[in-house]
Parts: sequence; structure tokens; C-alpha cells
Amino acid sequence: MVHEGIPPVPASLATESSNYRSAPGSSLVGWDPEKAQVIVSGWVFGVNGASRVDDPGQTPVLILKLPDWYRNILHAPRGNYLVYVKPADNNFQDQIYRYDISTKTITLLTDGKSRNRYPIFSNSGNLLAYSSIRRNGQDMDIYVVDPLDPKSTRMIAQLEGEDWAVFDWSPDDRKVILSDFKSQNESYLWVLDIESGRRTLLTLPGMREKIFNGSYAYFRKDGSGIFFITDRDSEFRRLTYLDFETKHCHFLTDRIKWDIDEFVLSPDGKTLAFVSNEYGRGRLHLMDAETFKEMPVPEMPTGVVSGLKWHRRLPYLGFMFSSTKFPSDVFSINTQTGKLEKWTTARNPVKTDGFREPELIKWKSFDGRMISGFLYRPPESFTGKRPVIIDVHGGPFEQFRPYYLGEDNYFINALGIARICPNIRGSTGYGKTFVKLDDGLRRPDSIRDIGALLDWIAKEPNLDIDRVMVEGHSYGGYVALSVAEMYPARVSAVLSYNAPTDWATFIQRNTENEPDAWRRELGDERDKRIREFLLRIAPVNNAEKIEKPTFLILGEKDLMISAVETERIVEALRKRGIPVWYLLARDEGHSFRNAWTYHYTFNAEVLFIKQWLFNAVN
Repeated sequence: MVHEGIPPVPASLATESSNYRSAPGSSLVGWDPEKAQVIVSGWVFGVNGASRVDDPGQTPVLILKLPDWYRNILHAPRGNYLVYVKPADNNFQDQIYRYDISTKTITLLTDGKSRNRYPIFSNSGNLLAYSSIRRNGQDMDIYVVDPLDPKSTRMIAQLEGEDWAVFDWSPDDRKVILSDFKSQNESYLWVLDIESGRRTLLTLPGMREKIFNGSYAYFRKDGSGIFFITDRDSEFRRLTYLDFETKHCHFLTDRIKWDIDEFVLSPDGKTLAFVSNEYGRGRLHLMDAETFKEMPVPEMPTGVVSGLKWHRRLPYLGFMFSSTKFPSDVFSINTQTGKLEKWTTARNPVKTDGFREPELIKWKSFDGRMISGFLYRPPESFTGKRPVIIDVHGGPFEQFRPYYLGEDNYFINALGIARICPNIRGSTGYGKTFVKLDDGLRRPDSIRDIGALLDWIAKEPNLDIDRVMVEGHSYGGYVALSVAEMYPARVSAVLSYNAPTDWATFIQRNTENEPDAWRRELGDERDKRIREFLLRIAPVNNAEKIEKPTFLILGEKDLMISAVETERIVEALRKRGIPVWYLLARDEGHSFRNAWTYHYTFNAEVLFIKQWLFNAVN
């Protein structure tokens, strides 16, 4: 690790913050094929693994210690093994593995070299479909394999495009729904006949604008149509039913003027469960799949519902739920009795009863458009105007949602710092027009949204406009640097974590990682006019505008960033006498995996914030 300009981190500081470093909670992997038991992933007695929970609230029984930074995990329909995805390196070359529960053996199912994603079991459980770029290193084709026989792998669809996936198998396992994802604004659904290889386009291109038809899709139980999510003829993404015979689309959630994030059809085909994204909060709904009428759902606190999974035989719907006061835990609803049960309870060393719920705030940006975010206020025991951290999410097409903040609660509840998590233009969840507002040449407009937020903070009597730090990871780190350059006198400090510092070179470094999708979002760097614009707004070319203390953190193996460019920023700040802290983790990628590195980095951040928002190092 290279660390320059960073004072020694006192051991007392690590002790002080340690209670806030809680486990991230549990995720629902699946259900036992016959019994009301769940398989979950998460931390159990200090081990990140897949575990079985026999009854709600019982102690999980570890099945498998999971590898660091696995991407997703599936429970086989027959319950005898698990399948998980794990990156082979920092270059997104994911591999798929089978873990036999009885023999405790691990078997590689893919080639060990190319990028492989999106595994999904057939209804029988005999086959696993997945996507891979093994043919030419760029186009993503579809393969199937008998997970018990890796040599049985065969391609069922040779395709053109960087992001294809199977969403569902037909009831007879003879067809699959394919998704061709182009961008957050454009995707298409096809039906593929596995035996013949014939593809049929289900979702036609829009006449005047691109259409999103993605995230989830399921065959109706009788195979007569599909349920899917689309923003066709709507600002928001609606749950929709397409009848194969009439070609007519029935829009099922017209009354909900928000995006439908996810949904799942029950195995008997009778009930749809779906989640609406309402200002970042995730609300659960149930709907009769025949009449399309909503059904009652037990009352739940404010938070985020995600990861819906039905039991294959019993009337249970499982899901994860996270709120301000606790990390993600696994819950279930018995759809016959309406009973809500909590299966897991995340370990949390710090008491959260006193944590305040975040406030939904809105402010008017430079062009009159309303921007929103969440304000986390510290406990009322902290008096006077409070310093502020503006924490910008990554993406850019992501959204901050009111999940549990984990160790970031330390800054709010132990140091008394107000935390604002904005959803600037380009964020998802607020309609397709909003997502496009930062595309291409409009990129600086998203930075101006933070400028307008600074105006809002200045008018708040309990917030201190003279003590504001802006921070972010990945795209959020780019925004943080750009804010420090566009509004140098209005921020007190900036913290940037694994941030791209030049979009033109970023796309060039990622020519093997879906460059066309990035070009649709950021602009095509091969176009002279666009390239000149990208160079003009690049933080590496504007470092002379930063006037306040800066902390730059990055992993050297991360292809999304450039250590050389970041060090140019460091040098430019040093020449002008601007305090700059620099941390380069040589063995880390886009997110830090090593626990020691991660905790050292967090405590260095605490030290930086204490020094430049409180002018003190304790």
C-alpha cells in the first residue's frame, strides 16, 4: 500500500469506530424444495457463507464458506447443490461454480478465462443456462450445461451484442426468454426455441424513442404470454402482460406512478409479487395473475424490499428487507394466512433504536428541475450548526435508497455530522426522462445539481455551509472531484474513492468491458467533438481549480481508474500547497477485498474528516 500525506492512524480511533463496522446482513438464496426452510447468504460467526435456517429466528447452519466478492448464488431446484459466480480477477472475467452440499466439493462449470454471467436453472433443474463471451471475447452468447456434467456445455444461441441474458424458461423447458440489454434506456426481449435455435422478437423498437423492456420477464403458466417490465408509452417502468396471440400489452400498474423494480410469478402461476420504487423506498405488492387485482399485504415499516423468491410448493414468498435501523434481513409472507415472519437477524454491535429516520428533501436546480435526496440528521444531543457530508452514489445510472448505512452511521451518530445522499439527474427511479438528463454533452448539468444543493444547505438553519465535504465512490468520486473543481470556494474538503478521472481514457481502458454501453451513456470518444468535450471536463485536466484538502483513494488493479492520472492530480495539488492525502492499494480492484486494507482505509477517512471538518485529530 502506498500512503502519502496521511498521518498515523491512532489505535484509539479504530477502537472508537469498531462498533459501527457491522455485518452487511443476509440475502435470500432460496427455499428448501419441500420444507419451509430457507438458504441464506451472509456472515455467520465471522464467516461469510451460505447457510440453512430451519425456522424463523433460528441460528443459521453454515453450508459453504463463500469466496470473497462472489457475485450471486443459486440453490438448485432439487436442493442438492449450490451454483455461484465469482470473478477470476479484477477484469470482470466471472466464472460459474457448482458446490455439492453432501460431498463439499467445488467444480468449475465454465472455461476459467472468459466472462460468464446470469446463470438460471430450468424448471426441471436438469439444465443451467448462462451467458458468455468465450467465442470472441466481446459478443455474449447463450450456453446451457448439465451442472452435474461440465463437459456437456453447448451453445444454444450465437448473438451480437455485449449483454444478453436468459430471464426465464418456458413451462416445458423448450424455450427461454432472452434479454438484449443496450442501455438503461433501451433493451429488447426475444423468445428462443432451444431445439431449433429460432428467435422471435417480442418487444418492438419504439417509433420515436428507445424503449426499456428488461430486468425481469416470466412466461405465463400456460405459455400463452409473458409478464415483463417496460417503460413503453410511459415515463415509468410498468408491470405488463403480453398476450402472444393478440400481441396486445396489458399495463398492470398504471395507478402506480413509480418504477416497478422487480417482480416474480409464483410457481403455480396464480400470484404476482412485485416491488415499486417510491422515492427510493421499496414497497411490496401482491397481485392476482388472472384478474390483475391487487391483494392485501401485511403492514411493513419504511425501508427497501428486494430479492423476491417463492417457495416451489408452499405458499411462502421470501424477500430481503433493509431499513435505517437494521441491515438486510430475510423475511417471508404466508400468502394464505398473511403472516409475516423474520428469518434472520443481522449482528449489530451498536444500538440503533435512537437512529433518526432519513428525511426526503427536495431542491430546485439551475434549470428549475426538482432534485431529491435523503438527509440523515445526527441525534438531537448534537447542538449548533452541524457539518455536512454530501455522499454521491455510483453509476451514474444508480439510485441512493434508504438502506442501512453500516459503518457510515459512525459519522452521523458518533461525530454528529449530517449526511445528504442526493439522487442527481441521471439517477434511476424518477422516470426515463430524468435518467437521460446527464447523457453525453449534458454531463456537467449533474454537477450543477450539487451546486444547487449547496444553495439549499446554506439556507438550512441547522446545517453549516462552511463545513461541507463532498465524497463518492466510482462515478460518485468523479462527481466529487468535479464539484470541487466547479465550486472550489464552496466545499471544505473532497474525498474521492476509485474515481475515473477522464472519460475518454476510461472507455479506452474498458474496450473489453461493454464499451458501447458506456459510449451511449458518456459519449463516443472516437468522435473528435465529443473527445474534446470529455477532455475539457476531465478532473485530471482541471486539478488546478481545486482549492480545498483532497483525499484520493484507489486500487491499482482497477481497470476503471488510472493511477497515473490520479497521481497527476496529486502532483498538481502539491505544487500549489493544497493538502492532499493519497492512498494506493496495489493488490486491490474497484472495491477493496482485504479486511485489513478496508478497515485501515475507513479509519484514514475518519481521520481526514475529523481534521478538515472539525479542525482536530483525536
